Amino acid sequence: MHDPRTPFPAPGSDPVAELRAEVDDLRSELQALRAVQTEEVVTRRLVVAGADGFARVRITAEADHGHVVVRARTADGEPTQADLFALDAEDADDQPTVGLDLTRRGDPEVRVTTLPPGPR
Repeated sequence: MHDPRTPFPAPGSDPVAELRAEVDDLRSELQALRAVQTEEVVTRRLVVAGADGFARVRITAEADHGHVVVRARTADGEPTQADLFALDAEDADDQPTVGLDLTRRGDPEVRVTTLPPGPR
């Protein structure tokens, strides 16, 4: 196969055959990618935006937490959103935390989280 760092084909090589082989390899890789995506898409961040580019939904996965944000706007463009999150336990004595934050016009309105275990 032709080395792309070399500006001209090597003597005695068949550039058309090499190009066909590379295109065939790319087709195989594309078919494999399509097959995987029909079953599952794996990523650490997904943003779904409207036609105007405004990010309506953002899903994020980090090493220690997951986060989903759903956003809307007021007529003057102020964000209102709901944030759903889940945090791993920090150590063996800790518990995971799950919560929901509601924000209106950029100001926190409500936070609901799981409570740590303990006396009631």
